[in-house]
Amino acid sequence: MSRREGGGKENGNGRMTVYIVGGSNSLHKEGWISRFRDLEPNFINLSVGATTSITGLFRAITTDDLGASDVIVWEYALNEINHIHRGLQANTLLCHIEHFARWARARNVAFAPAIFTPRRLEQDTKRAPYYLRLQELFDHYGLEAFDMSAEYRAALGVHTLPKNVFRDGAHYAHSREVLDFISQGVFRAVTAARVPAPVEPKITNGQDLQLITGFAEEVFSNSAMRVPYSRPSIRVMLPERSTVTAITFLSSPREDAFELIVPHYSGSARMPVSATHKNKAFPALLKTVIVPQEGISSMTPSPGKPVRIENWSGDGRLYAAHGCKRKQSESRAQSQARIAGIFVIKRARWARIARARKAVLRRLPQLNLRST
Repeated sequence: MSRREGGGKENGNGRMTVYIVGGSNSLHKEGWISRFRDLEPNFINLSVGATTSITGLFRAITTDDLGASDVIVWEYALNEINHIHRGLQANTLLCHIEHFARWARARNVAFAPAIFTPRRLEQDTKRAPYYLRLQELFDHYGLEAFDMSAEYRAALGVHTLPKNVFRDGAHYAHSREVLDFISQGVFRAVTAARVPAPVEPKITNGQDLQLITGFAEEVFSNSAMRVPYSRPSIRVMLPERSTVTAITFLSSPREDAFELIVPHYSGSARMPVSATHKNKAFPALLKTVIVPQEGISSMTPSPGKPVRIENWSGDGRLYAAHGCKRKQSESRAQSQARIAGIFVIKRARWARIARARKAVLRRLPQLNLRST
């Protein structure tokens, strides 16, 4: 199977573009990217730190030039295992990766996974369950991953990596040896990158993930990203039988918060969300808050009713993405939350048909056939 299915991309120099979509290890200018540039200069960095694959998917979907014959380097495993440690469910995050792979498949974009591991897990000879399931998922789609942990252990002839491979618990050292090894491994993954195979979903159970951004009215822009957004009050009609699963937004060091309101015939489900990050050095950070599994059943609006996002000025604890404050310390009368996108899940048509067929078959009388 070739890396590119279909014709080459016309992008000025006739070559594909590599898009790096990962966490802070892939964002740091003095990290492995600095060495990768010598191997593959034609790349664009869409990385966002302190988040997970769904924010990376937002970046990919909202990048107009990303398309057929390009390559995505996915690098969110280290972030995701840390988010699992903080309480997010592994299955939710793995579903987001599968949605990402299937989005790439639909657009003939090749996928090159780069798997990183935090320092605390490098002291264990056994792989965490998340990593085992991650490899199974990539195998399902015929994708060859660069696994820094496995390959560097093999190269050094050790069972656990020494601590000096890392700068801290979540970031690799900026030594030439480490950076060269990572950049060369990622380059091999890019060279071997394939469009994800046209197979049935492995874990998403026939659900489609869709991003809704049509409500955006303003644009935030800096040297790293350009993000359309809108401020509350926002009203959005979702596709029929869609369920809100996540919201991507721009956080700030101000005391900002918003509330997702999903109407039902008998009332509304409400989810207050912090839009205040803790690091005051950054005026804006791109974040995605994921609806917790226990609340997902209430996130489907009644037919014909729009979901709303309003500024929130109440008291109490808030739902918070990693790095955001769970409690606000002052009045939010002037809260100016900035909403960039709403992710919804919708069961695919073929899956609904299959379910309906099974239901019909269950209702049919059982035939008792006897040989005569």
